[in-house]
Amino acid sequence: MKLVGSVVFLPAADLERTRQFYTQVMGLRLAMVQSGGAEIYDTGYGFWGFCSYRDSRPSLGGAQGVCLSLNCRDREEVDARWREALAKGAEPIAPPAEHPRFPVYSCFLADPDGYRVELQVVEMPEGDPA
Repeated sequence: MKLVGSVVFLPAADLERTRQFYTQVMGLRLAMVQSGGAEIYDTGYGFWGFCSYRDSRPSLGGAQGVCLSLNCRDREEVDARWREALAKGAEPIAPPAEHPRFPVYSCFLADPDGYRVELQVVEMPEGDPA
């Protein structure tokens, strides 16, 4: 039996603000709107779902919360997407830089619920398994 995909669901306080951020700022495609208050976005390699749970469930965002990473082709794409997101009003967390611990060049933005959204390129040295 083969799995056909995956969706990670996260609480969102305001689905309209979430939709504006992920479609207009991050450029993701809204793949599905489910009755009951859930929206699913296509990241290109999987899906992120945001739900209005109506039970005052807190966001999993903030400095110690969830990080959502989007992989880019190269550093130039990370830099270009960073500039474009800022121009569209995204809240910056950390500008593009080499990660001190991992072979990653990335930047971080905050979504409307405080989730850390990372734009990254993984730069594995030649010969290392990816």
